[in-house]
Amino acid sequence: MANGTTASRLAARLDPLVSACSLTVFLLASFIAGVAGGVLVYYIGAWSPAAFTPLETFFLFAAVIIGGSGDYRGAVLGAFLVLELITESSRFLPSIVGLANAGALRAVVIGVVLILVLRFRPVGILPERPLRFYKRGWQPVQKLLATGGRRVEV
Repeated sequence: MANGTTASRLAARLDPLVSACSLTVFLLASFIAGVAGGVLVYYIGAWSPAAFTPLETFFLFAAVIIGGSGDYRGAVLGAFLVLELITESSRFLPSIVGLANAGALRAVVIGVVLILVLRFRPVGILPERPLRFYKRGWQPVQKLLATGGRRVEV
């Protein structure tokens, strides 16, 4: 797989308007993120910079890494596993075991799960799926070249 520099140089050769398209996509994504943040603030009623602690940021990064960052399904699965199963199920630990500081135990459990996933499944639980074009190979291109440039049905 090509790295970002090679991919951007290749895209610049193929399409002279790549930088304009990249800027448009960046602006559109920023606009959507801003609207989502505004809706969140409207929904909860107030906002404070202390709302996201470093521990919550760690939980979100762990969710993306455990689920797999190459596909949106992996990120959703990781969010469900980390934020719902591990975090919410450990909420009952203080009453069952009698622990005073279960929040630290949550971070330790998520850290251990993160280390195990990175050790045994580095791409995450649901890795990135290959593109369909690469599955089919270069057969359509080879057929096009063999017919002298005339289009054939695949």
